[in-house]
Amino acid sequence: MGRGALVGIIIIVVIVLAALAWFASQQAQPQQPAAPTPAETPSPAPTQGGPVVIYGQWAGVEGENFERAISLYRESPVEYVIQEKIWDVVTQQLFAGNVQFDVALLPWPQRIVELGERGLLEPLDDVASRLEADLVNRYFLEAVRGRDGSYYAVPIKMWAKPGIWVNVKALERAGLTPDDVRTFEGLLAACEKLSAAGIQPLASGAADKWPLSDIWEHMLIMLGGAELHDALTYDPAAWDRPEVRESFRLLAEMLKRGCFGDRDLRISEKWEAQVPRLVKGEVAMYPMGNWITLFIAKSAEELGVTFEPGKDYVLVPWPSYREGITQPIIAGGDWAIVPKNAPNKAAAIRFAEWLGGPEYQGAMVEAGGYLPTNKRVPSDVMSPVDQTILSLASERGVVVDLDDNIRPSELQQEIWNALFELWANPDNWSQIFDGLKSTVQSRMGGG
Repeated sequence: MGRGALVGIIIIVVIVLAALAWFASQQAQPQQPAAPTPAETPSPAPTQGGPVVIYGQWAGVEGENFERAISLYRESPVEYVIQEKIWDVVTQQLFAGNVQFDVALLPWPQRIVELGERGLLEPLDDVASRLEADLVNRYFLEAVRGRDGSYYAVPIKMWAKPGIWVNVKALERAGLTPDDVRTFEGLLAACEKLSAAGIQPLASGAADKWPLSDIWEHMLIMLGGAELHDALTYDPAAWDRPEVRESFRLLAEMLKRGCFGDRDLRISEKWEAQVPRLVKGEVAMYPMGNWITLFIAKSAEELGVTFEPGKDYVLVPWPSYREGITQPIIAGGDWAIVPKNAPNKAAAIRFAEWLGGPEYQGAMVEAGGYLPTNKRVPSDVMSPVDQTILSLASERGVVVDLDDNIRPSELQQEIWNALFELWANPDNWSQIFDGLKSTVQSRMGGG
């Protein structure tokens, strides 16, 4: 079997596992019969009017790769506008009825569904019917299907949060190897040795808040596996499980031991700014998604150093805590939405469909740090690092991102805020957890 075929099989395995995790965690609606898919997607007619305006939060090297990829689009001019606070900007314009964009790229499927069900997004059912045969799995459509059966977005990207990226030489300076951090006990011991050597053990990107939920989700999976992790997205009673409280206690222990640096430093860290610190060895480890490989390569180039995957840095799965618990990796996606009253709606729909296809996704996958939702993307354009992630996922399984799929979606911000408070005040972990649990159970239960 050739490498391309093997990786193709791995992708299918990964997404099937993700879909199983998703559907097991949902009280799902019955699937609608699949619409027949044409043999070829019809070529769109040239657009009338101005450029298709795209809002997205991808910046830095990720944004540069996106702009290069969309330059391949020939049907109409396109304009990419970076919005750091994309959710605030998108919702303000949608609710005010003063929409100034045609397409927005969002990683939050539950939020997308809620906007669609309020009549603010264009249903993309025709696009979905043309793309579904090419998807690696239907999860990427089902995640954005409303209760009315309409699909409110086009899947354009898959990503994974596979564990901890480790600077090998930084560990060596403290007398450690990557194997020393494969258990939670070993990770705590490594924190002490690294701190004693003057090296910050772990970066978190706490000032951006969202990276903290990824670290917390790893802890939940470490303690309770996939079943607990998924139940927390929809079942208020799951928040009473002792493992959930224990996840906060253990995070507080890590924080008090200095695993994430001193207080003032750790709460001021922006996620992207920690990447060059990882490359330089100022910080030894960084839990982050697969897109970090793009930023590592860019930082190494800017610093004028060689920092190669598999040699200078390696990926270590999140540490184990007790025997008998399988720890899947976290995965999710990004989707393209079209507002109901987009200024250039017809052209926007055609462009969104192109983003769901193999030309765009192939260009992004080849650039690195990007996994496709379209199975027509050639597997041989994937980097060795991404292939390693897919192999890891096929061995361990996959769960979908908790905070991106929790219902109602407003609870995502509550989780982020509670974790940031924990990072600032770990001595108050029990009170912080109780407050979060009360809020979640009230709102999830309809209170």
